[in-house]
Amino acid sequence: MVHEEKFFVWQDFDKSLKERDKCIQIAFDYTYAGTTKRVYMKRSYLDDFGGTIRRLQIKIRDMFSKRQSTCIRAITENGEILDDFITNFDTFFGPEPYTKIELDNIEYIIVRDVPWLDNFEIALEPLIGCPSIPSIDWKKEDPIAKYHWFVGDKNPRNLKFSKDDSSQCGISINGYNFVETFPYYCPTEEDLDKYVAVVVEFSGEEEIGRMAISPTRVKRPTENTDDLLIFEERQEKFCREKLNGNR
Repeated sequence: MVHEEKFFVWQDFDKSLKERDKCIQIAFDYTYAGTTKRVYMKRSYLDDFGGTIRRLQIKIRDMFSKRQSTCIRAITENGEILDDFITNFDTFFGPEPYTKIELDNIEYIIVRDVPWLDNFEIALEPLIGCPSIPSIDWKKEDPIAKYHWFVGDKNPRNLKFSKDDSSQCGISINGYNFVETFPYYCPTEEDLDKYVAVVVEFSGEEEIGRMAISPTRVKRPTENTDDLLIFEERQEKFCREKLNGNR
């Protein structure tokens, strides 16, 4: 989850792109009238930050049906407010980058390039004895992220995870049992007809966790030819990628 009063910004790490084609990514939580929502935005490196402020104001207005325009100010470490015509890249990653953003007098600390992933899912049906490996699209990889696996009966809709010091892994999912911390998990007979869930826990102080849940309940591999082919393909993929299967 994106932490309260943190304004996350990421560079574009695609080395194949030219500077004019790269974008910064922004994410933060905004609260209005008792409702908190997460705001995401992608903006070109070379566009001016004044334009980004206006886009954010419009997005916040539309997301919250807010009548008043949100006051947005960016401040450097020395307390200066820079020119709005500075590019987005120089605003956050230049020689004098902003360190704080104020939104309606609420101060957000700017956090740069923390580990971040664009997509995280368990794409295939979980089968007993067959490794379940999460599919991950890293934008900024965390090489020491931890993968916590859970199984449970509860319908995955609206399922949430939370920090829990009483849990063996420090995280819990309501209605699910923790089974192990490892890059992959092989369901057992005890998991039959249960869902499989995995939480990736990022390292570092500014960690952002993400959860993925299997699309179906755990099944046994059958004598169906198609099922056997899927099983063999996944076993081959597992052996080939081994612990690098999280890329």
